[in-house]
Amino acid sequence: MYIYSPIGNINENSVYLLNPVKNRILKNSYFVKLLFSNENLTMNGIYIDIQINEPRIENAFNKYRCFFSLAKNKILIEKCKNIENMILKNTIQIKQKILLFIIN
Repeated sequence: MYIYSPIGNINENSVYLLNPVKNRILKNSYFVKLLFSNENLTMNGIYIDIQINEPRIENAFNKYRCFFSLAKNKILIEKCKNIENMILKNTIQIKQKILLFIIN
């Protein structure tokens, strides 16, 4: 079961990053697990309810691909970018506190 949140309800006080662990797939990199938590629950990852304007879904090679207009979804894209920047900002703060984390 997945529980998702509306895009406007994601704030930095609900996002937690665990200590980095060495990535076994990519050399010289680390994996940081992200948790979403509030007063009611804690989840591995963030699941966000988004409404894409006029999506086009195609089935290709047993995978689904979603295409959409950047212009018609500009506000949604900005909201997603803001969430991503908030998470990256927190990641940078973690990198500065951990000596083993490599910053390029």
